[in-house]
Amino acid sequence: MELYLFRHKTWEKLYSCDHLTPQEWKEKRVARVPHGIFSIAFSAVALMLYIPCLRVLKRKDFMQNTCYKIMFYLGIVDVMSQLLDGFLMGYFLIVGALFCDMPHFMFLTGTLTFATWGVQCALCLLLAVNRFVDLCIGRNANEALFSGSRTNIWCALAACYGIILVFVPPTLVFSSTLGSLFYDPYVGFENITEVDRSWYFNPIMGINNIATVSSLFVLYTAMLITITLKSMRSGGNVHIQISIFYQAALICLLNAVPALEYLYMQFFSAPQWLIAAGHFGWQASNGGPAFIYVFFNKTIQRNVLKMFGMKGRTATISSILPTSHINLSTIKYSESIIKE
Repeated sequence: MELYLFRHKTWEKLYSCDHLTPQEWKEKRVARVPHGIFSIAFSAVALMLYIPCLRVLKRKDFMQNTCYKIMFYLGIVDVMSQLLDGFLMGYFLIVGALFCDMPHFMFLTGTLTFATWGVQCALCLLLAVNRFVDLCIGRNANEALFSGSRTNIWCALAACYGIILVFVPPTLVFSSTLGSLFYDPYVGFENITEVDRSWYFNPIMGINNIATVSSLFVLYTAMLITITLKSMRSGGNVHIQISIFYQAALICLLNAVPALEYLYMQFFSAPQWLIAAGHFGWQASNGGPAFIYVFFNKTIQRNVLKMFGMKGRTATISSILPTSHINLSTIKYSESIIKE
C-alpha cells in the first residue's frame, strides 16, 4: 500500500498492464465456474453458522472469559476473510478475472486479504498462548496476562500487525490463469519477460506462515501431553482424550494446510489441484471454526439453538473450545457450563 500511495509511478511500472493489449488480456481469462460457485456456496453456509455463534460470543457472560473474547475477535476477522476469499474470489473465479481487468481494485482487495490473513494468524496464536498458559502454567499466570483489558490490548496488537502488513510490498493479487492469489500479477504469463519477477517475492508471508505453524504445533503438543497426563492421574476417560486430540488436529490442519501450501506456491510451480486445494484450505481456515463451534462445542451449540427457539442438549463436561480456535481447558467431569 505504501508503494501505491506514496510511490505511485513506481507502482504503475511494476504493475503495468501495457505488456499486452486489452484484447490479449481478455483472451487470457480462464473462467472457473464450478470452483467459483463452490467458493461462494461454502462461504454462505459458513457465514450462516458463524454469525449466530458471534452473537452468542458477544454476550456479557461469554466476554468475561478471555478465551471466548479472543474467539469473538477472531470470528470477526474470519467473517471478513470469508467475504474476501469466499465471495469476492468466487466472483473472480466465475468471470475469469485477471489483475489487468481491474488493477486498482485487485491491488486494494489483495492488500486487505493479505492483512486479514496476518491478523488471523496472530489471533490464532494468541488464543493458543491463552490456553497454553491457563493449562500448562496456571490460572494465576493466565489472569496476569489476559484479565481485564489486557486481552483487548493483545488483540489490538494483532490488529496492528495486520496494519503493518498493509504497507509491506508486494501484496497478493488474484489471477484466473491459476485460480488463486499470487504476489506476481503476471503469474502464468511466461511470455512477459520485461519484468523482474524476483521483485514480487514477499519473505514476510514465508516467515509468518512458518512461525505460525511451528508455534501452534509446539503449543498444541504441549497442551495435549499435559491433558493426557492430568487425565491419567485423575483416572480420565480415554474417549475424551481422543476427542480433544482429533479436534486439535483438525484445527491445526485448517490453519497449517493453507499456510504451507501458499508457502510452497511461492517457491515452486504447483499443479492446479494443489492450487485449488490451497484456496479451499484458506476458506476452511476461517470458515471451518463455525462448523466446529456449532457441532462440537456444546456450550455455543446450546445457546445458538436457544437463539432459534430450540432446546439443545445439556453438556455433561466442560466445553471443548477450539484452539487456533481450540480451548484445551482442563477436563473436569460434571463441570457446569456457562450459564445465561
